[in-house]
Amino acid sequence: MSLARNIANLPNGDDAPLFGCRALINFNGTGTIAIRDSANVTSLSDNATGKYTITFDKAMKDANYVVVCGNTYNRMAHTQQNDSSYTRSTTQCQVGSNSSGGYFDPPYMEISIFQ
Repeated sequence: MSLARNIANLPNGDDAPLFGCRALINFNGTGTIAIRDSANVTSLSDNATGKYTITFDKAMKDANYVVVCGNTYNRMAHTQQNDSSYTRSTTQCQVGSNSSGGYFDPPYMEISIFQ
């Protein structure tokens, strides 16, 4: 089925382009970090308090993907745009969780990657 045909069958008749989630992860950021569920993620690393590296199973086509972050307390969760020490590549990205008091390890972090 072509994408055009697929879009035509959407319930609201919207013809805007569809973009799929390329990777996602839900993990425990406190104590010993643990992945609860993920897709296209091969590993998770704990870099420091509130800072993590996500490594993809299948690489992105380039490093210009969109990272959407959230955490338990709905405080600021972000990618390297907010911290110049973070890196991003086709195979991994770094994310963090902070509040006005600084970085913290949240019980839940949820990350989605779109490209």
